[in-house]
Amino acid sequence: MNFEKLTTKFQQAFNDAQSLALGNENHVMLPYKLSNYLIVLLICFPIAYYFYLINLFAVNIPLQDDYGTIIRFMNNYFATAADKLSLLFSQTGNEHRLAFNRFVVLALYSIFNEVNFKLLIFIGNIGLLFLFILLFKISQLRSKLPVFIGCAFLLFQIEHWESMTWAMAALSNYYVLLFALLSIYCLQQKSVSGFYLSILLGIIATYTNGNGLFVLYINFMSLIIDHSSDRKATNLLDMSRYYFVIYGITTAIVTLLYFLNYSKTGHHDAMSAIVIMPLFFIKHFLLMLGSGFALENPMIGIVVGITIVLLTSWLGYTQYFQRNPSLFYFLLFMLVSVLVASLTRAGFGVLEQALSSRYRLYSVLIVILLAVSLLEHLEIYRLINRYILIIFIGLSISFSLYSFNKNTELLANRQHFLVTAIRHIVLREYTEFAKLTHAKDPKRVMDNLQQAIDHGYYQIPAQYLPTPKLP
Repeated sequence: MNFEKLTTKFQQAFNDAQSLALGNENHVMLPYKLSNYLIVLLICFPIAYYFYLINLFAVNIPLQDDYGTIIRFMNNYFATAADKLSLLFSQTGNEHRLAFNRFVVLALYSIFNEVNFKLLIFIGNIGLLFLFILLFKISQLRSKLPVFIGCAFLLFQIEHWESMTWAMAALSNYYVLLFALLSIYCLQQKSVSGFYLSILLGIIATYTNGNGLFVLYINFMSLIIDHSSDRKATNLLDMSRYYFVIYGITTAIVTLLYFLNYSKTGHHDAMSAIVIMPLFFIKHFLLMLGSGFALENPMIGIVVGITIVLLTSWLGYTQYFQRNPSLFYFLLFMLVSVLVASLTRAGFGVLEQALSSRYRLYSVLIVILLAVSLLEHLEIYRLINRYILIIFIGLSISFSLYSFNKNTELLANRQHFLVTAIRHIVLREYTEFAKLTHAKDPKRVMDNLQQAIDHGYYQIPAQYLPTPKLP
């Protein structure tokens, strides 16, 4: 046996495995399978810790809009003998039509004969996990495994802690993103089945959260761009005008139905004030874009927001939508969602409101999309190497650790808040409940909760009930 020849072949196979694992420009001295196992372990670690925190701090107690979107809906559902379908699609107190949330609640009730808010929270956060998996599939990076170590640490930190232990918010805020990306992805498959599935998913996104409607318009715009660029190939594009008309008519019908008998709450009238202070609106929008990385400093957030706008503009200028249209159009969907959210909030005149935790997921996800897009560009020109990957992963882990350190206490405080609030309700301490929660009508909250208990679909967990006083 020629030992030197065998050694040469082994070394060549070893080098090929490294290239497959981390891209042709990377040289990490680990066996191929071992390196992949370690990478997958690193990706799973922040996800596992994220769900561990949910299990630790989530409680089976409704929070804020849960009383309207879930408790009151279920009470009305039991009280209504007919027309339950229109109730499913009816407008909630926060102006959205959260049919998907209600469908999930009814499905759980039909299975378990109860509504468990902690279980709803888990189901909502699973939507974020599915979104991460879909982003991984859509990415065109050859070295996507190490890149998604950083993406996992960025996405599964807790800057968006307000939504992660809130049933209504978790179901609507996470699944609207999942359905929107699925809708975009299906349309970009350039098949007839993908086209109609895209419409269906766009409608589901619309009735998951209000901003889901925007994905239909983004998809419609992508059809216009496809048609004007004369891209070749599939049957779908051969009949582009036919599909273009179908998508446009469907989008118009969905929009009309969504706003049919729509009532606008008074607290959003502040949007008209934007005309009076356009510069403030621009600052508010940029801060909301950069809120996930603002470090509680509005100026840092605005700088991050400006950077996001410039990088997105550059991606559009370089026609990145032709390389990875799903990622690019989802990025546009995210930007439009933030823009409209800022339109409805900036009029209140409070700049720091843009730093609210509930908006930070959009900021974090936009940065992840930009990072993946830019790394795809670097890979084209063979500029990506292990040093860039190490810097990206290192920064992602550092920010994740900062987020966990800063926000874990806030999750614990919310848990204490919910337990204290439910005890005030049980003891009918309306004044104390109103002071704690700023509820305008605490008696109505208690009445809704009592109806839920009477109907038998909700019970306050025994460990959170007040301890009886000894005589």
